[in-house]
Amino acid sequence: MNQRETAMAAVNAMKTLARDVRIRDFLREFGSREEHVQELALGVMKVTRLLDINPREVSILDAEDIYSRVL
Repeated sequence: MNQRETAMAAVNAMKTLARDVRIRDFLREFGSREEHVQELALGVMKVTRLLDINPREVSILDAEDIYSRVL
């Protein structure tokens, strides 16, 4: 497999695992709504131990976008 195929296989494995252990797909299933996005994003930006090792820099706008997409 090339690098892209390997990456896609990893993504598919994670999707299968999430389905197998019944991880919910959307934050709205936990009661989150659009008005919670900014608060969630501000909270995640404080988790610097994870942000520091992330290969891509994440801004507050990135975090808000991610949370909006998973509502």
